[in-house]
Amino acid sequence: MASITRSCGTGANVSAGGIGNVAWTNPGNITSSDNSYATASFGGGTDSGFDYLRATNFGFSIDSDATIDGIEAIFERKDAGGSVTDSNIYIINGDGSAGVGSTNRSAGAAWPTSDTSATFGSSSDSWGESWTPAKVNSSNFGVQIRCSSSAGFGVTDTASVDHVQITVHYTEASSAGNPAFLMFVD
Repeated sequence: MASITRSCGTGANVSAGGIGNVAWTNPGNITSSDNSYATASFGGGTDSGFDYLRATNFGFSIDSDATIDGIEAIFERKDAGGSVTDSNIYIINGDGSAGVGSTNRSAGAAWPTSDTSATFGSSSDSWGESWTPAKVNSSNFGVQIRCSSSAGFGVTDTASVDHVQITVHYTEASSAGNPAFLMFVD
């Protein structure tokens, strides 16, 4: 099995709907690990939740005959106040519709107070989707995260994401069915 890891090329805030959700500022900062963050500040008692932070445009170019075995999403993130937890982590299926997968990989884990990477999925996790190299290679393929906060009334807590990467694990097509050109000389 082979694997390749790429950083996202695009970060965007996506509305979670409803009233009082906190938008991500500077979502384009998630394209490299450089301590330049996308942030969302939650005010306890005044805000109802967070919007989604979406990462796409990973630039994969996996051979069209390969089989996708699993996908890992890696978020480098931190929480200034200690009350932020994961609530939703979904794959973006890359079929061109910007469709969001149905499998939530959030475990409700607390975000660390220092910059740390967390991995979701595995080398054999399809996230409940059927994958083709074309979907993974699409600029629409990606992942999105939404968090929540238990900050008390009058307390502000800031969620920060520095970098988002995806690792795609795949099996290359066998060359056994493609005989090599042979030249015989008498």
